[in-house]
Amino acid sequence: MTDRPAAPPSASDADHRATTAEHAEPAEHAAATDTAPAPAESDVPPGAEPHPAVDSTEFALAHLRVLRRGQRREDARSTLYVIYCLAVFSCIWAVPYLAAAANAARSGAAQGLIAERTLAVLPSLVVVVTALVLLTGARSACWRGPVLLSRPDAAWLLPHPIVRARVLLPVLRRTALIAASGGAVLGAMAGFALQAVTATPWWATTSAGLWWGTVTGLLCTAVRVWVQRRQQRLTRAGAREFTLLRAGVGLLAVSAGLVACARLAPGGPDWPATLLVWSGPWAWPALPLTAAAGQFGGAAGWGTAAAGVLLSGATLALLGRWALRDAPRVPARVLRLQSTVAHQLTAALYSFDLGGARRLASGVYRRAPARWRPEPPRTRWLLVPWRDLLALLRAPGRMTGTLVWALAATAVVRFAAETSGELRVLASALGLALLSRAAGRAAVGAELDGADPMRSGPLPWPRGRLALRHAPLPIAVLGLAVAAGTALLAVTTGPQPSTLTLLAAVPACTAAALAGAYRGQMPPHLLIGTDTAMGNTGALNVLLWHCRAPLVLLLLATPAYPLLPHPYALLWFGALTAGLLWWALVRARRR
Repeated sequence: MTDRPAAPPSASDADHRATTAEHAEPAEHAAATDTAPAPAESDVPPGAEPHPAVDSTEFALAHLRVLRRGQRREDARSTLYVIYCLAVFSCIWAVPYLAAAANAARSGAAQGLIAERTLAVLPSLVVVVTALVLLTGARSACWRGPVLLSRPDAAWLLPHPIVRARVLLPVLRRTALIAASGGAVLGAMAGFALQAVTATPWWATTSAGLWWGTVTGLLCTAVRVWVQRRQQRLTRAGAREFTLLRAGVGLLAVSAGLVACARLAPGGPDWPATLLVWSGPWAWPALPLTAAAGQFGGAAGWGTAAAGVLLSGATLALLGRWALRDAPRVPARVLRLQSTVAHQLTAALYSFDLGGARRLASGVYRRAPARWRPEPPRTRWLLVPWRDLLALLRAPGRMTGTLVWALAATAVVRFAAETSGELRVLASALGLALLSRAAGRAAVGAELDGADPMRSGPLPWPRGRLALRHAPLPIAVLGLAVAAGTALLAVTTGPQPSTLTLLAAVPACTAAALAGAYRGQMPPHLLIGTDTAMGNTGALNVLLWHCRAPLVLLLLATPAYPLLPHPYALLWFGALTAGLLWWALVRARRR
């Protein structure tokens, strides 16, 4: 048998041996000669962290980049495909409307009452949108922060002695780039469309919208970093930070609504809108857009736009500096938890389990025991509403959402009462959609029973009759919210009896919410759609399946709503409510 020649060493082994020999020669030379003694512990300044002799972060990251080269190519292809899909979707749906806005600006077709009303509500609208974006971003950072690692990185890379800033800061920069790009595109589109109702050139409104969207996206990212750094404290039982934040945004939304109603009134003052857009960092990014829309007029408008750029830019620089400081300090436990939740949430969304995804997102909050609870009822028929009230009190976010959506529906219906024709029908449909959303937020008991049929097992009623017993509480909450909104609008803008007609739609919206709560698991065959020129219809099938109860309500209630309070319209809404309740009963029996 002949000896087989040894294989030559690979390039990586040769480099490793050369590096080892290079580092070994000084060590052998130091062992052979007299060297100075090692510095004592007292030589290290107090409070200084000992630095390792060799920083292994770059070697580890370079090694991971080599190993993940193929996966990075696949991720890049997926990102490019998503960008392509978004571009195609924008060209199909957004470009025609933008072209129509440009044509309306040239011909002056949008000038008149529509332009006056749009400009009157613009300051309130942009301020509320900015505040809601910041609030939504802060809430989402509790379960998915801007510094989000993959599960292998969070489980394997973080425990190693590496410089965490070199791992986490690139992730933060990528998230900030995505947020800024998305905000810039949406803001520029809004600014371009605004030229149809103003006399300002298109480049001015587009630039102002671009600044508004970009700064709002970056501010949202900075706020999310601040929340992620303190996630354990903000999600503990009894934490009040988000409660105060929601209350502040709600107060701002109510103030903005009152400002809009005051400007819509004949001879309304302009100083409340000016005060609103100067109210704080949540409004400063919108200053250039409101100035470009002619809110301040003349040279004062350009000065206001410049001041808004300076104020929002300074705020962004300050918050960005804090974000760069806080990002490497996010606790490893939070990073591991959020990577796991994000992975499970993605799986739930791919399977179109929207209820499971919502429960995963809300599962990071630790609930405190209720300090106040209503006394148990003494009558049997109040037992289910009492349980629903307890569930609603345990989720204050749902109660707040119910009130906000109901008040928004009342304001939209108040606006619809002053219009006519197609605009009135569209405004009525929007008001019914908002009220249906409020009913869905209030029907928390039906949603819990629909997700877990065993929850109602000890109760002495069949599932069908139990579904109907969930209706009284949402009807009562929505009725009180609509009545309060009507009274508030009557005090601020004058009485309008037509807004009370929204009370006739409350039972129908509640019945639609009950039918949607008992929808069950989605049939898998809906994912197999039909191939068309616009793509496969599987996603559309899934969307229609999840939203079919509100869609049925809108299709059947919108034509009859402008006829209220005619007796025939009331009779139609009563029949629609009975039909939706029967649908909810049938679907609950099948669970």
